[in-house]
Amino acid sequence: VVLSGCLNAVGIPARIVSLMTKDVETRKSGAGHVVVEAYLRDMEKWIFVDPQWDVIPCLDGVPLNAVEFQRMLAERKKGLGILSLSRKNAHKYFRWISPYLYYFAVKFDNRVWKTDVSSKRVMLVPIGAREPKVFQRRFPMYNVIYTHSINSFYPEPQH
Repeated sequence: VVLSGCLNAVGIPARIVSLMTKDVETRKSGAGHVVVEAYLRDMEKWIFVDPQWDVIPCLDGVPLNAVEFQRMLAERKKGLGILSLSRKNAHKYFRWISPYLYYFAVKFDNRVWKTDVSSKRVMLVPIGAREPKVFQRRFPMYNVIYTHSINSFYPEPQH
């Protein structure tokens, strides 16, 4: 939340991305992780930033978004690495984050602590996967629009 707010405050479009495991509905705990995606205008793309781990995944030094990262991990792509000021171990991070790269959700409006804005979210769901309706057995998921469209999940920011 802090990183997203800071990036937005200095004019870099950013959004909080909820990552969820395949068993998000039945797992008792640990079914989600939160990261940030920032839109880099010079690259014309969203990039994945995990501030909790101090990690930006990249392929041959080029930052990736969540979907690209998921695909590169699945393909065990040569050249997949991380940018990290604290010198995190890429393989350790990849093993840890991998289960969370199944469902991705973002709010339509990413202003923080604003009570009069929509709480609607869009969730990117793998083709053929269930559309989850509950988080960790007990927290209903409201106001979710489900999609398989990567283009819908990655719009270009308005300003």
